[in-house]
Amino acid sequence: MSEPGVPVVSLAPLAYAEPTHATPRVPLFRVAQVCWAAPLAIGLFVTLLFLLTRENALALIGFFTLVAGVGLFGIGLVCLVVFWCLLRNCSDDDRQKWSRRSWQLFGLMLLNFPIAFACAWLGAKLLHIPD
Repeated sequence: MSEPGVPVVSLAPLAYAEPTHATPRVPLFRVAQVCWAAPLAIGLFVTLLFLLTRENALALIGFFTLVAGVGLFGIGLVCLVVFWCLLRNCSDDDRQKWSRRSWQLFGLMLLNFPIAFACAWLGAKLLHIPD
């Protein structure tokens, strides 16, 4: 309370006392994106080449692409989970935006498995069909 005749003074908020928010660790998200896109692009490219050339070496490359894709899925999943956990220190807007993107990328990473299965199935069928 102020006494009559004494002006009420309001203090400006202190700049150092304002809450600070962390920035999203976007490089982790980008690593997860590469772990999603690389095996998908390489696997589809190898399958297309195998479809056109029927070269047996491409079947072996396709197999190793499947193995590497599973490994990259694990790496990408770890990066995505760590990224998602670090979002709790970010502002609400950043958290909402990047959390949605994280779930979308997780869905795309899971979608690689049926695509890989389809490529492997097609390659196996083409191996047994004469030229």
